[in-house]
Amino acid sequence: MKKRNLSIAILAGGKSKRFGEDKLKLEFQGKTFLEIIISKISSMSDDYFVVGRRLPYIKSCDDFFEIKASIVGIYSALKCSKYDYVLVLAGDLPLLSSDLLKYLSSKISKDYDIIVPVVRGYYEPLVAIYSKKIMSELFKMIDSGDLKVSNLYKKFKILEISEEKLKVYDKNLYSFFNVNNREDYKILKEKFE
Repeated sequence: MKKRNLSIAILAGGKSKRFGEDKLKLEFQGKTFLEIIISKISSMSDDYFVVGRRLPYIKSCDDFFEIKASIVGIYSALKCSKYDYVLVLAGDLPLLSSDLLKYLSSKISKDYDIIVPVVRGYYEPLVAIYSKKIMSELFKMIDSGDLKVSNLYKKFKILEISEEKLKVYDKNLYSFFNVNNREDYKILKEKFE
């Protein structure tokens, strides 16, 4: 596959309060979550990196605010990226479909500032693509304490990707199964390993 002018950020920030340990290091099918995600994205870009944690073996960048919130991770990803568009991924998504990610990246267009999947009626902001055009507004939102990513969507041209379209590339939408706590991890291991 030809690599696109797309950066890819894996968000590792957050305190993992519900889980109690670094989720990027969790193992599934003999690999860490980080290794799994890298295997899904490395053919898509020459600029992929972790946000919110310094790691010796991959490009990393710190969060630009002390606040632990997804919106800060998105802002930091845009600030650290080489390209104008950034695919932002949560670090706790071990079932990501590379086909789905490639489909999302194929939708990049100057007509949209944000490309976001909608699953079960909700935005999936941590499997979404953001343009650097939104950075100044993002900064203002964070600076004013408005940390809801969905509020950002009201201010820009967004392309919503429906479940119907997503299911062509990920029939069961497993890409959006994130491991928030020990129970989720148990389900992951029992159902998919």
